[in-house]
Amino acid sequence: MIWAKLAVDTVGWASWLWQNRQQFEPVFVRLGEVGNFATAAIDNPHGSLRRIGNTLVFGQPDGGERVMAFIEQTTPKLDHISQAVDGLQAGQAAISTSLSSLQTLSMLTLGVTALTPVILVGAFAALNKRINSLQRQIADLHLMFAAAKQAQLQAGLDLLKLGQDIHSSTGPANPRNLLGDALPLCVESTKYYGNLLGNELNASTADRIRVRLQARHLSVAVSGVASCQIGMDRDKHAFSQSSHEIDLLKKATAWVFHETVARDPGRFLLPAMRDRGVTIEFMAQLYQQARDAGALPSCKNSSAAGWFEEHREAIHRARLPYFGRQKWCDSLVSQLQEAVASIEETNRVIGLARLVDEARACNKRTRDVMENIKAAAAGSEKDASPFAVWGFS
Repeated sequence: MIWAKLAVDTVGWASWLWQNRQQFEPVFVRLGEVGNFATAAIDNPHGSLRRIGNTLVFGQPDGGERVMAFIEQTTPKLDHISQAVDGLQAGQAAISTSLSSLQTLSMLTLGVTALTPVILVGAFAALNKRINSLQRQIADLHLMFAAAKQAQLQAGLDLLKLGQDIHSSTGPANPRNLLGDALPLCVESTKYYGNLLGNELNASTADRIRVRLQARHLSVAVSGVASCQIGMDRDKHAFSQSSHEIDLLKKATAWVFHETVARDPGRFLLPAMRDRGVTIEFMAQLYQQARDAGALPSCKNSSAAGWFEEHREAIHRARLPYFGRQKWCDSLVSQLQEAVASIEETNRVIGLARLVDEARACNKRTRDVMENIKAAAAGSEKDASPFAVWGFS
């Protein structure tokens, strides 16, 4: 495995990978892409290599894609998960898609740590806490999330944690028994939360809070299923078993993106939004991320100039309100943050599925890959950046 620490504020993935090409030479050799990548990196340094969740994907000249490397969050923190679920930053900070800012926007951590039981249990606990805090705002919320079904997923995650703990120990117990018991509980939970989300999206008056909560519960359940399968060395079924539910996550992201951004994108480029971090480049990148998450159809020109031309009329029509401008701009930032979080969380699930596929293509067990990442992260400097880039040699 190739492992390199990553600066938090890295700008331009293609230029970073090209600067580190000697270290990642085995990746280029294995994929046979060094010539194409060099040309693309020169022609389009910002768009030739893009991040989709935890994956770094090279867009080839023929329109295809190749996974080049992966990003790993080496020191995930549970308080960041709680901040993301509670939306504590909403409207209070300049918008950004940097890895550091995404730590408190996305509930799912970046990389395979998102599949570890500690992170899954922490995310589920934060969601339950969020439900309790919202019950006054949405009267029937507690009826929607049945206590028995919540307990079912909790039991599945607890069994998953026990099984993974035994995997890491030298005790006589068989982790497959515990993981085998956890799997049907997680699978049934994906069906339950998937039905809730599907019904909400099909309702005539869907509610954003409900959609986001249901999608986040579904993400945890899908990740729980994948973690069980990976623990039992059944990588082939890790995410394929949840293909319908992943499609639902994409649909939910598309709906949230339309409600928050796509229905009127011009207002985000008003001069008042400049100091809040909203630029044409940011909007173009956000739309590309939305396309990667299945929220938008593909397009031929994903550059900032292409985005501007596509939305020129909407930008021309945009106007600030006469009163309450500060509050109105804060609400726009909140909507952008909600869109970024929804897109990022779906892309992280998609990215994890692609990681498992790449591991299988390299004849490696994902469980072994996770152990190697754990060992590499443990050897990293504690005061260094909490992110690293790695690839299969």
